[in-house]
Amino acid sequence: MKKSTFTFISKAFSLALVASLFSFQSNAQFLMSEDFNYADGSMMAANGWNAHSGVGTRPISVTPGALTYTGYIASGIGKTVLMDTTGEDISKNFSEITAGSIYVATIVNVQTAGNGGEYFLHLGPTTMGTTYRMRVYCKNDSLTPGKFSFGIAKSSTAGQIVYSAATYNYNTAYMLVAKYKVIAGADNDSVFLFINPTISSTEPSATLTQFDAAAGSDMANVGTIALRQGTFPNGPRLRLGSLRVSQSWSNAVTGNVGTSQVSSSNLLKVYPNPSNGVLNVNYTGSEMYTVSLTNIAGQNVVSKRSQGYSSLSTEGLSAGIYILKLETEGNVYFEKVSVK
Repeated sequence: MKKSTFTFISKAFSLALVASLFSFQSNAQFLMSEDFNYADGSMMAANGWNAHSGVGTRPISVTPGALTYTGYIASGIGKTVLMDTTGEDISKNFSEITAGSIYVATIVNVQTAGNGGEYFLHLGPTTMGTTYRMRVYCKNDSLTPGKFSFGIAKSSTAGQIVYSAATYNYNTAYMLVAKYKVIAGADNDSVFLFINPTISSTEPSATLTQFDAAAGSDMANVGTIALRQGTFPNGPRLRLGSLRVSQSWSNAVTGNVGTSQVSSSNLLKVYPNPSNGVLNVNYTGSEMYTVSLTNIAGQNVVSKRSQGYSSLSTEGLSAGIYILKLETEGNVYFEKVSVK
């Protein structure tokens, strides 16, 4: 597989301080992010995702409010989607991967789950069909009211779902990172699930690991992420947000974000910096984008959709350092800005 070199912009947040913003070279590819920052109530099938099953039935749509997890780079940014039972499933392609690992990071808030368990997120090949891999599950704990478990399975092979021994509270935000590891050879790829991981650039031990050696359980390539609404009564009802997909743990979780451009400054100019009331954003690419400001607590304070030139009002914002994020369909850029 041909490797490409990408420029990455690293954003180092703490709850009290933005330490630095800098660029470096890496071969670990950032694949996509989705903050669901669209009109409230709009269907994701109209916002760049493909409805591939149950089309038109209880479509997955945008709901206001972000989910938070301390230290996660996407905490508190954008909105969420509401997922329920027996409805439309959606998917989105990213750059095809045939080697290495793929990490999917997200925050979920589960409201209900069935005793039988169902999966709500998975990967697939570029042309997915019905090849659903790295399935992430929820299951109600029938012995403990108000509790549920997370689970993971590589494929649909019966009896291969692994659930967490620990149980979790409904109506509470949890961070999940699911990992699909491509291993040379046939039917030997593995999947991992990290539940509420410690946030650092170093990958911790996984909460759950699952290996399925059934014939045909590997994928020829990995190129699709999907959100699934399981069947009643086992499908969970949940909110999901702050979704990131990368080939690197650090990129997915702590914020080293890749872009296919040689340098963000070639396409993006932000001025004046410091700002005393307005930030002008001049993006010379042709595509639509979402531009937002995030404060040092990881909260999204200003956001809009635009194309070409736009501006963000900083009136009423506390003086200090913010991160401006500009995201197109395939690229993400960050700039550190100061507000007086």
